[in-house]
Amino acid sequence: MTNLIPAGRRVGNNGAMKVLIILNDAPYGGERAYNGLRTAMTLQKEHGADVRVFLFADAIWAAASGQKTPDGYYNVERMLKAIWPAPIVEDILRVDLR
Repeated sequence: MTNLIPAGRRVGNNGAMKVLIILNDAPYGGERAYNGLRTAMTLQKEHGADVRVFLFADAIWAAASGQKTPDGYYNVERMLKAIWPAPIVEDILRVDLR
């Protein structure tokens, strides 16, 4: 039986589905950034997808280091670290966004 790839579906070298998630909302004050990151984490973990997250506009604040959130509240900095390889996150979080 042949392994067919549905039309429009892109796969990487390892056969994993390639996904790009674009975030442009602020990381806090709404749930769009949280839901996008949660989706990225799920696609990576449960489906082995090759996930890329592109941050622009207010979403760049998701990459700010040292975010302090109340206990029990989501932290998008930690979510990004779960999605991106450590060297990439460390380089991004070193950027002073202020």
